[in-house]
Amino acid sequence: MGISPKKLEKTFEEYNEIAAGKRKDPWGKKFFQNVPIKMTDDFYVALMQPVLHYTMGGVEITAAAEINSTSGKPIPGLFAAGEMCGGVHGANRLGGSSLLGCVVFGRVAGDSAARHLFSRLVNSTQVAQQRLGNIASHVSGNNVKVTVEVSFDGQGGAPAAPAGQARPAQADAAPVAAAEPKKQAGEYSLDDVAKHNTENDCWVVVNGRVLDVTTFLPDHPGGKKSILLYAGRDASEEFNMLHKPEVVDKYAPSAVIGTLKK
Repeated sequence: MGISPKKLEKTFEEYNEIAAGKRKDPWGKKFFQNVPIKMTDDFYVALMQPVLHYTMGGVEITAAAEINSTSGKPIPGLFAAGEMCGGVHGANRLGGSSLLGCVVFGRVAGDSAARHLFSRLVNSTQVAQQRLGNIASHVSGNNVKVTVEVSFDGQGGAPAAPAGQARPAQADAAPVAAAEPKKQAGEYSLDDVAKHNTENDCWVVVNGRVLDVTTFLPDHPGGKKSILLYAGRDASEEFNMLHKPEVVDKYAPSAVIGTLKK
């Protein structure tokens, strides 16, 4: 290969230290296989030949698979995956449907699209206001009408409400049910979390917080299996690869039950 054994051995030592977590990889690599690498190992050498590439794609996207406009800003609600995406493999590459472009970025686009739809549902005030208006029209006392008839011939005497008229609801007599008290946040160790590792009792750790996601599993846009893979474990690294930190507080704040013991 034209490399001196001493230089190659130094490179192996640096790589092994990074893989062991003693140093940070300057290129941002997170997962390492077949380590440690030794000089006595068997190696396969491939000679690379230049080939003709052509520009692929043409639609500029972000890391979240959002399509950028001509001004360079993401277009809300517009996502892309597959061969139409430019810049996924660099400026040029061999043509064809790639695993990265179609599958990986397809999942990223799906996750981003689901997040966009959920944010619209959560942040839509119009729907909430309409529902509140409908509820108010049923429970408000302003629309209740009471008619009293008085008889002077001695045959009646009892006030009556005509049929079809609403009777006043005894809302004042029954106090509004008090809201459920907020659960006290606890502090749990990884051993405590590890006990909750089934579909019917699923805890995970995300960024130092303990989440009980048992009831959230059916609502997870990525499917419950992607959470169950980390049931009873710390899923911070995998979570941060696909989600923004504020996702938990935005979509599942009730799942947070405490913090992780340090």
